[in-house]
Amino acid sequence: MKDESQLFLEKDLKGIGGWLLWVLIGLALSAISLSINLGSDVSNFGKDAAAGYSGPIEFEIFSDLALVILILWTARLILKRRRLAVRIMTLFLVASFLIAVMDSALIQGMVGTMSLDNSSNNQASIAQGRTLLMVLIWVPYFYRSRRVRATLTE
Repeated sequence: MKDESQLFLEKDLKGIGGWLLWVLIGLALSAISLSINLGSDVSNFGKDAAAGYSGPIEFEIFSDLALVILILWTARLILKRRRLAVRIMTLFLVASFLIAVMDSALIQGMVGTMSLDNSSNNQASIAQGRTLLMVLIWVPYFYRSRRVRATLTE
């Protein structure tokens, strides 16, 4: 049985606030950033395909579109307070990391490691590290947070 102070604490944690609010803000900013990137990829597709980069550009377009869909779905589930948001957020985070790794491998395979400069390799490593850090922070948060458990109840 829950005592009165525990019930008060759960009632105080219910709702979109705290770190869960920052997650929604981050999702919105990610959706905007990916949409801009997607628009750029689509508008440059003909030029890049003619240069022999159609494979990586198609992968970029598909992966950005898939991530935007996952972001919008996750945000909608959080706003509707659905428990499924935890699994879809995990899927989004893991997919982001895997896409960063695959994107880097695809580019290195196309261009070859000899022609990539150190700054390109560093940027790819930073992107992979950043997405791995997001996975390591936010997946446990979504599975262990009392606010998430109190808010995502349907």
